[in-house]
Amino acid sequence: MIGNENLSIRGFADFIGEQGDGFESQIVFSPQLRWDVGKEGGAILGLEYTYYKNKYGVNNVDDNSVSAFAALKF
Repeated sequence: MIGNENLSIRGFADFIGEQGDGFESQIVFSPQLRWDVGKEGGAILGLEYTYYKNKYGVNNVDDNSVSAFAALKF
C-alpha cells in the first residue's frame, strides 16, 4: 500500500528446457503492477510487461510487450 492506494505486484517467470532438435530453451517473464480501485479486489487496473526469449522454442524469436488491463470480480 502506498498512501491510501492499494497497489500490488504479481506475475510469473517460467523456464522451458530444450525439447529436441530445433526446439531451443525458452524463458517467459511477466510481472504485473496492479491497482485495486474497487472494494476489496472488486475492480483492478494494471500494467503488465511480458518478455519471451526463444518464443515457441524458435531460436532468436524474442518478444517484449507492455499491456494495460482491467479486471472485475463478481
